[in-house]
Amino acid sequence: MIHRALFLGLAITGSACSAEHVIGSQDLGQDLGPDGMLLHGREFAAGSYPGPLVVADLDGDGAPDLVVGNVYVGRVSVLLGQGDGSFVLKGTYGDGSSYLPSVAAADVNGDGKLDLIFANSSGSILLQQPDGKGGWEYAAGRGYPSENPVTVLARDLDGDGVPDLAVVSRFTNTIQVLLGPDFARVTDYKGGARPLALAAAVVTFGPGPDLLFTDVAQGNLWVLPAAGKGTFSSGTSNPVGSQPVAVVAADLDGD
Repeated sequence: MIHRALFLGLAITGSACSAEHVIGSQDLGQDLGPDGMLLHGREFAAGSYPGPLVVADLDGDGAPDLVVGNVYVGRVSVLLGQGDGSFVLKGTYGDGSSYLPSVAAADVNGDGKLDLIFANSSGSILLQQPDGKGGWEYAAGRGYPSENPVTVLARDLDGDGVPDLAVVSRFTNTIQVLLGPDFARVTDYKGGARPLALAAAVVTFGPGPDLLFTDVAQGNLWVLPAAGKGTFSSGTSNPVGSQPVAVVAADLDGD
């Protein structure tokens, strides 16, 4: 018997030099065998060196789309979902000037359209906004200094309804919080020996979402408890094994 299953936000990027594709699904109803294994995978062209991945409805048609960071060529590829489990490459954006380790999507200017946010190895967070033609372009003057950012997260951290940014800085080994909408207020928080992956979730049930990040060097997961108004208290670490490179926060046990 073949079972139909609903996959929520499953997507895999090929990270080897020759892997220039995305395999995955989002609400696709992929076929599963009796052992739970995926029977029918599909691949979609996503540019060279695909790495960081964001799933979001970029064009407002109700179907999930994909933003794939092409790490070593400094660009992102946008694939528009067709509503049937397939994706079409819309275009590739960015100037290709530097290493691009992380991407995010959020409506940072309040126009009801999702913007693209890049962590840029040249030392900044770059913003691309919709160009009115179905693509994206760099927003004039919208670059924010950061000490070699390797991860960027967009989330409303202070409860004002406007997306804020949290950034992992490789040079300073800190978590930088930039509050929207102008991202002018920047606060650094100690990030362990070598922070890498970053997530936001209500873990301590305080006044807002907490920040969670992995420490690759020491094998820990850190929690920075929310202290209100986009600020955070000193973090606590929890051992999670060797070299943790990713973190996802979700209610897995339904409690």
